[in-house]
Amino acid sequence: MAEKKEELFGMFPPVSTEEWMAKITTDLKGADFNRKLVWRTNEGFDVQPFYRREDLKNLTHLGSLPGEFPYVRGTRDNNLFVILDMHDAPAGQTGDNIDDSYGYPWLFESPKAQAQIIDIWRRIADRYKDEPVILGYELMNEPIATLFDKETTARLNAELEPLYKRITKAIREVDHNHIILAGAPQWNTNFSVFQDTDFDPQLMYTCHRYGGNPTPESLQHYIDFRNKTNRPMYMGEIGHNSDEWQSTMVQIMKDNNIGYTFWPYKKRDNSCMMGVSMPAEWDSIVKFSEGPHATFAEIREHRPDQTLVRRAMTQYLDSIRYDNCKPQVNYIKSMGLYVPEK
Repeated sequence: MAEKKEELFGMFPPVSTEEWMAKITTDLKGADFNRKLVWRTNEGFDVQPFYRREDLKNLTHLGSLPGEFPYVRGTRDNNLFVILDMHDAPAGQTGDNIDDSYGYPWLFESPKAQAQIIDIWRRIADRYKDEPVILGYELMNEPIATLFDKETTARLNAELEPLYKRITKAIREVDHNHIILAGAPQWNTNFSVFQDTDFDPQLMYTCHRYGGNPTPESLQHYIDFRNKTNRPMYMGEIGHNSDEWQSTMVQIMKDNNIGYTFWPYKKRDNSCMMGVSMPAEWDSIVKFSEGPHATFAEIREHRPDQTLVRRAMTQYLDSIRYDNCKPQVNYIKSMGLYVPEK
């Protein structure tokens, strides 16, 4: 029997977009099209109720493969992406315990350290310029703490943006693909120091928030800066608070189209996503680290048994493996996420 081929739906006449819209308008019976049928995502995208072939003609990336510019397709099993963040800049960018400095952000006083951080970022950018898993480069974490007098703080703040520009210029010598993330001084909160917000076309600013009342007003200065500069604002760190506080802040950020990352992912306590069970001897290590160290005699006297320390450290390295961590269910739910079953 001869095989007979038929064109599927060939008996139906084509329908234009205008005809579809006319039918939809009739069925809506006066209801607003955008309010009723267009879905606005948390990222600010408007998803239409239908799409047609003509909607694809301006999308130039449809033929790209995973890992190719403009990096719109995932390339890893878990579809995770990375922002590289400089926490410990040469000579210290913060002047507190988070940057391993000597209690002052000497980076802004040292031409040698500045040349070093510029070189480091250029090397990093050259290594990862074609890596789609890297979303961007956060040039410094929490530069210039709130610990200095008014005059010193103002002088240091004035040095930040020019250094950001110099680092960015070096990055752009080798990499034009990735986003530049710029954190504000004083724990990523003081954006008033930035005067030139157009020094790079792929510039994004990043803020942090841990305390205060969970209200829209608490983030208003970030929102105002974003709207004034027309630059994205990204909440690079938030968390370490009650589940109720976090849940409220998540909704505020969603309502105001601010992307966010919770900190931390792993730690020993409950205020994280994945809890680490600490070794039995861990407290003895903590006691030693926080104990008297004024003389070498005191260090020798309080030093714990090295066999114990080695065992505890080995157990800790095993405990922090993902499979050995315990999901902190309430913390995760407070972020609007769910806990998958293992």
